[in-house]
Amino acid sequence: MKNLLEDLRFFIGAFFLIIGVLLVFQGAVTEITPGEYNLNLWTGIMFCVFATGALLMSARANKLI
Repeated sequence: MKNLLEDLRFFIGAFFLIIGVLLVFQGAVTEITPGEYNLNLWTGIMFCVFATGALLMSARANKLI
């Protein structure tokens, strides 16, 4: 566990995951008119994908998976 707290990938992944979840939630509850892109939703999804990759790399480097 101590190695995980010293790994920068863990904190980067956690930060992007928190922001991504907030953006996905905001994008899901916001009404948009037809023809507009829901930028919050798509950005949140991409943040969550990036965060998942960073957290998986951190877990793999610390032999958690």
